[in-house]
Amino acid sequence: MEHISEITAEACQQLTESNKLLDMPKTKGLLTLHQMETFWIRMAEIFGHKWTASYGDKPNEMWIYGLRNINEKEIKRGMSEMVKQGDSWPPSLTQFSKMCRSGAKPYKALTHLPGRKEILRQRENTKASRVSALKEIYSVITI
Repeated sequence: MEHISEITAEACQQLTESNKLLDMPKTKGLLTLHQMETFWIRMAEIFGHKWTASYGDKPNEMWIYGLRNINEKEIKRGMSEMVKQGDSWPPSLTQFSKMCRSGAKPYKALTHLPGRKEILRQRENTKASRVSALKEIYSVITI
């Protein structure tokens, strides 16, 4: 089994060749090869073997071509929508394209991973709201 760094290096080479074959413009704001690789890795992390079995270990020409007019912010929006929908199978290219154009907020996993303190604070807030709700229910029941 190949190591991920070997796969991404190989994918980068193929993407470079694919860009030449597809004559993809390097327009400002559109996905770079690195961003496409990052997207592919994130999808594999989310869907595991379902992603790689369906679409391969590396970005393929159809996905590269299909996402050629989508920028990084739209990719994040698509990922946010995809995670929100919670499907256990990866989306098709057309489904993901539609998600990218939706009004969802961008997926934070690409830009922000919460730290330990933030996670603990969120847990405390959730715990406090549960305690508050239980006290309110108790006060209604005991009247």
